[in-house]
Amino acid sequence: MGGCSCTEILDYPKRVQPGQTGKIKVRFDSNLASIREKYNSSVEIFGNTAQPIFIQHFTVDVNK
Repeated sequence: MGGCSCTEILDYPKRVQPGQTGKIKVRFDSNLASIREKYNSSVEIFGNTAQPIFIQHFTVDVNK
């Protein structure tokens, strides 16, 4: 789940087996947010783990 309407998860595996890894593709659309040169956003990653929700924060550098 994206932290705002400007952050969208594009593709992700529905299941990642124990001991395996996966990649999550995220798109940031600066046209959908009131932004400055830097914008803080995040994605929430849900899993069947000891910590079931992981929030990955990131900063976007916007060039106009």
